[in-house]
Amino acid sequence: MGTRTTVATLLLAGALGAQTNTLLIVGDDMGVDTVGIYKEGASPAPTPNIDKLAKNGVLFRNAYAGPWCSVTRAHLMTGRHGFRTGVGRAGQTLPLTETTLPEILPSTYTHALIGKWHLGGSRPANNHPNQTGWGHFAGSLGGFFTSPETYYSWKKVVNSKSSTSTNYATSDNVDDSIAWIKAQKGAWVCSLNFNAPHAPYHAPPSSLHSYDLTNKNPRQDRVLFFKAMIEAMDTEIGRLLAGIDSATLARTNVIFVGDNGTGSAVTEAPFINSHAKTTLYEGGTNVPLIVSGPGVQSPGREVAALVHSTDLFDTIAEWSGVNARNAVNAEIDGVSIVPYLQNPKQEPLREMVYTETFGSSRFAGTAVRNAGYKLIRPQTGGDKLFDLTIDPFEKTDLLLGTLTKEQRENYDRLASELARLKDEAAWFVFGTACSGNPKTPKFAASAGQRPLLGQTFTTEVTDLNTGVTVNLGMLGLSRTKYGTIPLPLDLTAIGAPGCTLYLSLDILVPLLVTGGKATWNFPIPSVTALNGLRFYQQVGVFETSVNTLKMIFTNAGEGCIEIK
Repeated sequence: MGTRTTVATLLLAGALGAQTNTLLIVGDDMGVDTVGIYKEGASPAPTPNIDKLAKNGVLFRNAYAGPWCSVTRAHLMTGRHGFRTGVGRAGQTLPLTETTLPEILPSTYTHALIGKWHLGGSRPANNHPNQTGWGHFAGSLGGFFTSPETYYSWKKVVNSKSSTSTNYATSDNVDDSIAWIKAQKGAWVCSLNFNAPHAPYHAPPSSLHSYDLTNKNPRQDRVLFFKAMIEAMDTEIGRLLAGIDSATLARTNVIFVGDNGTGSAVTEAPFINSHAKTTLYEGGTNVPLIVSGPGVQSPGREVAALVHSTDLFDTIAEWSGVNARNAVNAEIDGVSIVPYLQNPKQEPLREMVYTETFGSSRFAGTAVRNAGYKLIRPQTGGDKLFDLTIDPFEKTDLLLGTLTKEQRENYDRLASELARLKDEAAWFVFGTACSGNPKTPKFAASAGQRPLLGQTFTTEVTDLNTGVTVNLGMLGLSRTKYGTIPLPLDLTAIGAPGCTLYLSLDILVPLLVTGGKATWNFPIPSVTALNGLRFYQQVGVFETSVNTLKMIFTNAGEGCIEIK
């Protein structure tokens, strides 16, 4: 995006932020298979109101969240991954030391969280929404209702007061949202977190859905009751939007998002129930995300770029006129999705997305994906690699066979991203060296070497031909572009057929050959800002007889710096 476009977008975002409201709606246990307009599920429940939001807004095809509800709720609250906040599965407590969304909003904004909380651990009263900055709370502090009947009789907390509500929970949440929104005089942010369609599966009021549940048992016909709950929720979303006066709605950006994938008990083919909620597979982490409102230009479109639930923290902050990174004195993992909403031609803002679960879960581990590939690293057991372009339901682990060059490069890049996020030192080779005569030079880290802050990182080139005396070390900060030139770059046109440049040429270092190898000592400064920085290395070997350029190239390496 050009400089003028960027400035215009920022100015528009600032203007919107001065006047717009945000309505964030969270569906509980809803993967992309549950929303009709996604057309991924075999027979999803009717969701005309959610579908209408997409028709009037932007649908994100590749939105990712945590595989548990509390994980994603912490993402929305803080813009930070679970390994930073300590929330890695359901029922864990969001520390009061975390900076939350309502705490960074301008003082001119009012804010409310209505519905499910589930960030207070085993003693939610000690971690109440009001304690984390929300000006108003009305809903349930716990994680889920215990029986079908409790959707109709449940402990309701309104700020500091508790009572028993006998109003159907989904409808009660909408009643509270409408009442609170109508009472506001200025700009506001409202987070409406439904308990539905989370188990226990039950029959909603018949006026809210079209399913015949006569003589049906929710324990035996779980999918049917699950769909009735989704349709009932969608019906109530329609009532909510109709209950906001037109002038207010015109100033309101509406987000609908799922907190994790669909539960295994109600997953239908082609989705796989062993790859559902609580797992790191797509069925557990790929969720619906739809945005509609004044922040959207050219509505009725779809974005295929990778986005993450942490991104909504930055997005709502930007709509409200706040720079999240300036407002939070901690690492922020989100990226505002406002550019996608404003510019239909926006290039991807993320190369990868990450998700995780930890704690007492047999599915504990981490996962990271890029546009085509996904790496799952279980806490116990070996890595799993999937090509999502041909295997969207993750049935074939590529690591059980021999990787192609492309598969190996993607595996290394994904593994490097895991290392970068956790601030772990890592170094991987990628790419292919072009052959000399009679040997092909190899580039690798010296034994036991890792790129640690304040230490010297040593790499070396071996298998050099006799008579080679000069090598050129190339260090770059990008492996996707060199200036305006896309990478990797085939060097055939400049006289080196079969050779490839894999990185930007930001620093060039002459290397000497001793004892048949060239050693590159790279001193890493003791500058904490470099922690987590990725860099790339490759070496050019001068050989007069190999080609017109008189140079061949090694494979490349990717490093991630860590404080030690």
